[in-house]
Amino acid sequence: MLPSDIRAKRILLSPLNWGMGHVARCIPLIDLFLKNDNTVFVAGDQIQLNILKQYCPEIIELKHDGYPFEFAEHTDFRWSLLKQLPQLTQRWKRERNEVERFCSDYQIDLVISDHRYGFRSNSTHSIFLTHQVHLPLRWYEGLAQRLHSNWIRRFNEVWIADDKQLNYAGKLSRSDKTLLTTHVGILSRFQLYPERTNASGGTVIIVSGPKAFAMKFAREQERFFANQEVTMIISTELSELKFESNIKIIPASDWKYCDQLILNASKIVSRSGYSTLMDLVHLKIPFSITPTPGQSEQEYLFNYWRERMKE
Repeated sequence: MLPSDIRAKRILLSPLNWGMGHVARCIPLIDLFLKNDNTVFVAGDQIQLNILKQYCPEIIELKHDGYPFEFAEHTDFRWSLLKQLPQLTQRWKRERNEVERFCSDYQIDLVISDHRYGFRSNSTHSIFLTHQVHLPLRWYEGLAQRLHSNWIRRFNEVWIADDKQLNYAGKLSRSDKTLLTTHVGILSRFQLYPERTNASGGTVIIVSGPKAFAMKFAREQERFFANQEVTMIISTELSELKFESNIKIIPASDWKYCDQLILNASKIVSRSGYSTLMDLVHLKIPFSITPTPGQSEQEYLFNYWRERMKE
């Protein structure tokens, strides 16, 4: 099943709450669903819902708690995840009941989970959206991949956010014969805009990730661009950030305003998150990327793209 095949259905969708990239890549999907006469219910926290309403005001909002998780500054992401697995497992179990209630109360025809393992239904066709069919693991971390595969195998099918031939996510998005998978192409909110024609806005730096690492990244870019006039988009978490240089700081509270800055940029400097890479691929814009320390997915994508750009 492709997203474009879905028409006149009642769809329940929820993005993961670990980073705004999950929200960003749901925007073009929701836009397509609405254009095809579907009714879209989005379950999420208020921050996620506020952003999605900027692009798709017709969605029906359902308040839904995110997954509990704290990223430890000096710990590898995978170790932080392992330590908090008991709390996450409990949340997934509660979430299953919440989804069944949503499906019953709103006569849902289709459930779509953007990388939320517990957001599925036994009674309603459920789809898992991801770009990571295979996790970027070391040879001795096979248990994590088995768990990941087992959790997503409980869904009826998997949508892979990548182009099968162009393979922007490398080994992460390759099909698994044990799963019913469909590559749905790249998903970028910039697909909602006309093709960009202006690139006179200079360099735009996008600061994202856990607060401690985001602050460090911002300071590094300040030193590098100290004598240049550039624009830096920061999360509202970093509102106290101040520079003495020529860098113009823009809070990311108004996504559509920030979109215009990105659309007009001559170059983007950012982390190597996959949703950002999908945006850059769609925009065909020069970029420089850096991984967030300890996030193995971003480290893999950084190395993969560094080799890819040499070709």
